[in-house]
Amino acid sequence: MKSHEAPVEVRGETLFETRVPTDLEIKTPLAIRIGSELLARGLIDEGEREKIEIAFEEAIKNAMVHGNRENQDLAVTVRVFCYGEGWGVAVQDQGEGFSEKVIVDAGHPEFPWMDHGRGIHLMRHLMDSVEYFCGGRQVVLLRKRSGG
Repeated sequence: MKSHEAPVEVRGETLFETRVPTDLEIKTPLAIRIGSELLARGLIDEGEREKIEIAFEEAIKNAMVHGNRENQDLAVTVRVFCYGEGWGVAVQDQGEGFSEKVIVDAGHPEFPWMDHGRGIHLMRHLMDSVEYFCGGRQVVLLRKRSGG
């Protein structure tokens, strides 16, 4: 996992961008909308859609719960883009950010039963790359195109 203090450099063509309030009821429909957009453009296939939507849900949930601390006065911005051989999803919250030091080691004996910490590992498993920018306020999930 890579972490950068600077904001992410905007890359590629924006396919979809939205700003939503911090409301956990929105995370699943938004993840499904992102999956639908990628599927419609041929960037993923139906067989991988559900798995990838899990990564999106985790990123959106982390932004709302850990980033914005469920403060409904704060928003989450999501940008879906494609570039060269791949595509990506950038999710940004308005929180204080975080350090990689708070990420729970998947090898910790209590890891499977912990309330928090599995989402980052899920995203890393489901995507080709997970990078953090703006001191942890923005996560960028990257994946190569299906068949590419």
